[in-house]
Amino acid sequence: MFVKLSEYITQRLENEKVIQPDNRELYRYGFQQGLILLLNFVTSVIIGVIFGKALESVLILATYIPLRSYAGGHHSD
Repeated sequence: MFVKLSEYITQRLENEKVIQPDNRELYRYGFQQGLILLLNFVTSVIIGVIFGKALESVLILATYIPLRSYAGGHHSD
């Protein structure tokens, strides 16, 4: 689903000459990752609203997302 949507967005931007054809795959990948992140964020907030903890879910995301972006992860050899 996200692959087709990101492909569509990229194609539209390329047709409007907003992006260059040689950067097409980079933009497609970026849109795909952005859509996945947006889905995760919206899902977490919806779950927070269902359980009556919307503020808490937003606060945990506000701290977790930057931490995960900078900390990375553990990679074993």
